[in-house]
Amino acid sequence: KVFEPYITDSGKEGLGLGLHIAKTIVEAHGGAIGVEDAKPRGSRFFFSLPLVGGGRRVLVAEDDADMSQVLCDLLREDGLDPIPAGNGKEALNVLKEHPVSLILTDLMMPDVTGWDLITEIRSMECKVPIIVLTGQRGIGQRLLAEEVFGVRAFFTKPFDPGAFLAKVRAILSEKEP
Repeated sequence: KVFEPYITDSGKEGLGLGLHIAKTIVEAHGGAIGVEDAKPRGSRFFFSLPLVGGGRRVLVAEDDADMSQVLCDLLREDGLDPIPAGNGKEALNVLKEHPVSLILTDLMMPDVTGWDLITEIRSMECKVPIIVLTGQRGIGQRLLAEEVFGVRAFFTKPFDPGAFLAKVRAILSEKEP
């Protein structure tokens, strides 16, 4: 009852809507709110909210430092835990050390290219979904990535951050293998 709105004309300050508004906001974000007696001092209010992205790790294999930073910032703001790798070799080392939920890779990187990275990941029988981000244009690249290598999405730079995050969320919301 404490979370229900009430209006009073008793002359006291306030509208009686604060807890109702708090409950509405918390529940709109998929959370829960409650109250418990904390005698002798009063009541204790608490709430919980789901962690967006579930704190899942995303490997970001990108040799361009600025692009890597943009990608990591986008993912972090979406509640994910990005792990940057400056090239394919670093990315493979990260995969050996950390479980990840998603892999993002550029195709054109020094030493171990994105194609080499994807080939190596697939040879390890790693089922982690992969998204390609590349400056290379052409339907052939996309078809090769998706049909032959099983890449889940293919974005050509520059890309729409909203569409990119929507695809990341969609892939991560699927049941993991």
